[in-house]
Amino acid sequence: MARVYLPPDANTLLSVADHCFRSRSYVNLIVIDKQPQLQWLDMDQAIEHCRKGAGIWEWAGTDDGDRDPDIVRPRIVSSATVTVLEARPHPL
Repeated sequence: MARVYLPPDANTLLSVADHCFRSRSYVNLIVIDKQPQLQWLDMDQAIEHCRKGAGIWEWAGTDDGDRDPDIVRPRIVSSATVTVLEARPHPL
């Protein structure tokens, strides 16, 4: 069985790498660019994000809970994370 991981930041990459190094009987593929990685989540948040497999970053969105999100971004590499965050109507 093969698993593909696309961590969105540095701490998530560390959590994913730890998980992959501990796994057995899997082919693990971690996709990340070669640029220095930003740190969007602290380590505890990154571990929880990886444990759930997906998450909503409340600080990065404009979701008021009354409608579906405008952007659903699966785990993709950090440069795409920056692009999605820049597309928000409100700056960070």
